[in-house]
Amino acid sequence: MDFDLPPEIEPWQWLLQDTTQNLMDDLQSRSGDSLHWLKHLRKQGVSTDHARLLVEQLTLRPLAERKFTNAAKMFFRRQLLEQATGQNLALYKAKRFKAAPQVIDFCCGLGGDLIALAAVTDATGVDADPISSLLAKKNTEVNQVKANVVTCRCEDFDVEEDAWIHIDPDRRAHDRRTTNLEFFSPPLDFLEHLIDNHPHCAIKLAPASRLPSDWRPHELQWLGDRKECKQLIAWFGDTSKRAGTRSAVAVDSTGEPVFEVIQTPAVSMLPAESLGDYLFEPHPTVIAGRLVDSLAEQCDLRRISDGIAYLTGDFHDHPALKRYDVLEMGRANRKDVVQMLKRHQAGPLAIKKRGVEQSLMDRFAKLRTEGDQALVLVLTKMAHNHIAILCR
Repeated sequence: MDFDLPPEIEPWQWLLQDTTQNLMDDLQSRSGDSLHWLKHLRKQGVSTDHARLLVEQLTLRPLAERKFTNAAKMFFRRQLLEQATGQNLALYKAKRFKAAPQVIDFCCGLGGDLIALAAVTDATGVDADPISSLLAKKNTEVNQVKANVVTCRCEDFDVEEDAWIHIDPDRRAHDRRTTNLEFFSPPLDFLEHLIDNHPHCAIKLAPASRLPSDWRPHELQWLGDRKECKQLIAWFGDTSKRAGTRSAVAVDSTGEPVFEVIQTPAVSMLPAESLGDYLFEPHPTVIAGRLVDSLAEQCDLRRISDGIAYLTGDFHDHPALKRYDVLEMGRANRKDVVQMLKRHQAGPLAIKKRGVEQSLMDRFAKLRTEGDQALVLVLTKMAHNHIAILCR
């Protein structure tokens, strides 16, 4: 069932006309800021609502380039852009749907996942928001893929029996972000209904989402792009590759994995007795998926302390690890740290912390360094003691 279109959709319909591209090209050829552009458009006879939307696209498109290679031709809304799956992750996920006779992308937003899904199978995007539907339809077209887009509540959409499902439930349904599935939209009971009736499905969640204790996805996977953990995917049915596992993956610009860390059987791993020559920081996806010990075992490393996601040991080169050369370790007090910085001619200084209070980091925020060595000061714990580790 389609919704009646609300009055506020008219400016968006105007924006998506091909003729508005001439206005955008004209603005981009002019120097100036958003206010200058708005004034220019008003002089051209463009209404206030239309002008604001047009200028918003020109400010959002540069931001969207981090997510979409075709951002210069796509259309965005700020919140939808923040929530959208970027192209790299969408390509990775879509590969799991190649065997699907058709896929329904519920809560499709501006079409980040839908574009990639439509490139591998028959895809339909569904969203209750008419503006989101308009953007999704336009964005699939400018990316030269075919997809149906329906404005409809997920609960009211008639899903065919053989359809596979991808769904990105709204985590801000009550005007604030939540990790509790009970407060998602559509809510938990609808997600469970989907799983029961359409077993081949994938549910996109926030990395820190709290899953119900009786929920048993076939596979849980934390996905990262560049240096960030972006989402948690609960894979069900044939979308799953490794039943009963947890994993962390970061992808490259083609959607191929840069690394994959898979959960190993629980092992009793004692923390390191001393700090090695190297300090390692796992990728955020590994930390979010609670897979630090699995990675440590794989690389023959040890945590520096129980519960702290820094590892130490001999030289190791792994794409899921950021490596620091340890120069010196000392007590985390100002006097000792100042002397340490002088000894190593510290210049530009980055300060990191893990497992200690923010107040400890604040004590070192205004340290003056006069050397020429770009170094990293790590504040953390080892054997229950606060320590400072100076690294290159």
